[in-house]
Amino acid sequence: MPEIIHWPESQRGPTSQNGLERLNGLDCLAGLDGPAVLLCATHRLTRQLRLAHGRAQAAAGRVRWAALDTVTVARWCASVLDQALLSGELPAELAPRLLLSATQERLLWEAAIAAGGGPAGEAGFYDRRGLAEAAMEANALAEAWKLRLPGSAGGKNGGGAGGGGEGLDGGPDEGASEETRHFLGWRGVFRQQCDERGWIEPVRGLDWQIDAIARGAGRLPAVVAFVGYVAPGRLPPQEARLASVLAGRGVRVVELRLERDEAAPVEVLALPDRVAECRAAVAWAARQIAAASALPPTSSPSSLSPS
Repeated sequence: MPEIIHWPESQRGPTSQNGLERLNGLDCLAGLDGPAVLLCATHRLTRQLRLAHGRAQAAAGRVRWAALDTVTVARWCASVLDQALLSGELPAELAPRLLLSATQERLLWEAAIAAGGGPAGEAGFYDRRGLAEAAMEANALAEAWKLRLPGSAGGKNGGGAGGGGEGLDGGPDEGASEETRHFLGWRGVFRQQCDERGWIEPVRGLDWQIDAIARGAGRLPAVVAFVGYVAPGRLPPQEARLASVLAGRGVRVVELRLERDEAAPVEVLALPDRVAECRAAVAWAARQIAAASALPPTSSPSSLSPS
């Protein structure tokens, strides 16, 4: 199981309920078996960590340093498999013809909704783009968490072109709502279009990438750290499976925790009216800006960190 590293604290802590060793401190990464790749929960977090690392290096008086290797799970897996494909390590015929981008997936969902019939397929009344985005999110959650929806065919999130009408045991399911039946119908059309063209959406693409890595594809770093996930020691299903696969291939897997063990102090300020509240808020913001301007620069011209 992954270890857990807490940042910005600096000492080893107890193990979690899942047996994950807790280390403390971003500096602890330097003492691991090799350079660590930090797999972040969001794109925003990748940049925040690079900035924090840059500030720490500048504050330590360094003028040159290696950039912190931060990336999202999906982008890192894609890069590992791209290298495997380019090197011939992974046969191209085993890969999907196209891993859809978010925009491509949304457009395909819009087409599936239009082709699915019913009121939602009629132009002008429903926000088809909004429906497509909601369907994308629902499909991603169902796939990532392996949810079995009422009205879907038996087995793993099934559903053919018609999208269901059958319960979890393969028989009719009267408990499915109208919205669920519409979604399953759209998903059936979406899946059929993907299968006919050899396309795959990001959530299933990540499953395929993890499968390929589990089979030995790709060159892996010595250390991988998961960063920014809410529940300590409880990664989401796809990330947890990736962590297990990486550990099985000899990678040291850790989890970097960002929050402090101690809660931040809370102050309550009573003010006479709304104007006083606004003035207090402006004064607080001014103090924050002044404090931020006093920090060392995030990078220098001679730094190796990306701008």
